[in-house]
This record gives sequence, structure tokens and C-alpha cells, in this order.
Amino acid sequence: MKQMVVVIGLGRDDTSLDVETLALDVMGEVNDRGYGVDSISVDGKEVFGNTGFNSDFLSQN
Repeated sequence: MKQMVVVIGLGRDDTSLDVETLALDVMGEVNDRGYGVDSISVDGKEVFGNTGFNSDFLSQN
């Protein structure tokens, strides 16, 4: 399987809610094009993976 990695620069003031919203937008666009998102990480911490959104990350801010 081939993989594509997209790196998005985030602002220092972005909250976990901002990250979740952006992740949902990206996932929606990718899904609309017939692909799936396997995982999303921020600074090495998984935000979204095979079990869904990481509640520990989302509860940080």
C-alpha cells in the first residue's frame, strides 16, 4: 500500500478543538475523494487512529 503524508503547520494558539475541527475537515475532503485517513498525529501524539479520536489528546485544551 502506498501512503501520502501531509504536514500542516499549526499556530501556537491552536487548541485541541481547533485540531479536531481541522482533522474532521481534512478527513471529510479525503473521504469525498474516495480515500480513507488511517491516522492523524500532532507533534508525535496520535489524534486519530484505528480506534477513532484520542480522547486524552482532545481533553488537553
